[in-house]
Amino acid sequence: MQRYQRLGMQLRLKRVESGLHQQTLGLLLGGATQALISWWESGRYMPGPRYLPKVTQFLNLDPLAIRVYVLAMGYSSAGGMGVKKTNPQMRF
Repeated sequence: MQRYQRLGMQLRLKRVESGLHQQTLGLLLGGATQALISWWESGRYMPGPRYLPKVTQFLNLDPLAIRVYVLAMGYSSAGGMGVKKTNPQMRF
């Protein structure tokens, strides 16, 4: 199971319900690539600081709740594109 599978499944479901392709959603989110949307939906990565506010708005989720989860799990930002596991002592 991927780390962010639940968020990814929510994102995919909402995108499909909205009738959007991954590429179209990426453009609506400010230029995320189709590959990046695919990684998020697969649960491989979580949106980083650059995209997280727009993703949470699209999903009608509380961005603070997601940030708290990320911090508790010891994950940090990866270039603003996604979030991946790092040293548990590091925070973003």
